[in-house]
Amino acid sequence: MQAEVTTGGFGLEHKQEVQVEKETEIKAMVTSVEEAAYGELIISLDNDQQWRQVGSDRMRLKEDDTIIISRGAFNSFLLKKEGKNSSIRVKRTK
Repeated sequence: MQAEVTTGGFGLEHKQEVQVEKETEIKAMVTSVEEAAYGELIISLDNDQQWRQVGSDRMRLKEDDTIIISRGAFNSFLLKKEGKNSSIRVKRTK
């Protein structure tokens, strides 16, 4: 007995949600930078968001730096200083 397969919706299961227009990036000012146990940065912003570094890349951040957080591939986020090209991967914690 062979199962009937419909291929019309294959791979679109996640599209069932209502798609909301997503922002591609935010710009904010750093209010504090802390270092976690393994050297990851914990960055608090002036918009009450908090982001934590993912990975071991290095970046020097200090209070009052303007940063840009943009969407990356596979629901990841990249943080960079305004006017600089290097970036670190981050995830939102608050």
